[in-house]
Amino acid sequence: MRVRSIPAGFESFWDDPILRFSNTLDSLFHEQVVLCEADGDCRFYAALLEAAQPENTDTRIPDVMFTSTGGKHKIPTIAAALASIGIPTRAVVDFDVLNSESPLQQAIAALGGTWTHFQPRWKQVKSGVEKRRPELETTHVQAEIGKILSQVNTAVFPSEATKRIQEILKKTSPWDEAKRVGLDAVPAGQERQTAEKLLADLKQLGLFIVERGEMESFDPTVGGHGNAWVAEVLRKDLRQDPHLEQARRFVRELIHTPLREPRKHEG
Repeated sequence: MRVRSIPAGFESFWDDPILRFSNTLDSLFHEQVVLCEADGDCRFYAALLEAAQPENTDTRIPDVMFTSTGGKHKIPTIAAALASIGIPTRAVVDFDVLNSESPLQQAIAALGGTWTHFQPRWKQVKSGVEKRRPELETTHVQAEIGKILSQVNTAVFPSEATKRIQEILKKTSPWDEAKRVGLDAVPAGQERQTAEKLLADLKQLGLFIVERGEMESFDPTVGGHGNAWVAEVLRKDLRQDPHLEQARRFVRELIHTPLREPRKHEG
């Protein structure tokens, strides 16, 4: 086990509650750190990493710590903290991180990249996704929400009605589909080529965007979401199940893709 010395100034990290109440300090005892959006993601990718190792070989499994950031917006802060003490850091995010400039710009900077190098291609991909026609017409949305509102007769608006309305609104966004299908949400041709090159360059930086959309998209034969989905998937033969081949390939790339050098912090 490799132990790094704690550099001067590391104590200041604890001024940030995100770092103070996380297991960031544990990263000093690992060769690599992979930041994930949620605990379920950590469990899934860690299990796939072990399953992806060749059988009957003396090849050593990399000493990797998977840690949850509690959402993609916290990734830049933790990535910057780890990079400042020289810990090789990678991050896994869902495809819909491309929906907004933030936190994508901050994550790129935290991992040592230059936003202006990626911004033009990001804009092209975002525009391509948003050209797709929404699933529902406005009149349909109005009618569906109207039905829900007409059934509410309580002083306090019920949470179940809120959830139903949110589900309707999600279907009007092309990014809802993009989160489920990933690169397939990008129009064919030049925009698709740009998206693939963008994701490839981000991998070299240490930012791995799920090309299938989100973790659950790796195996659509399993229902559920989050921890429920992970619990069901982990019952499968992770080493051999054909539905998980793309997930195994993704994890191998996640761990073994050489990170671009030098990793300086730029704006």
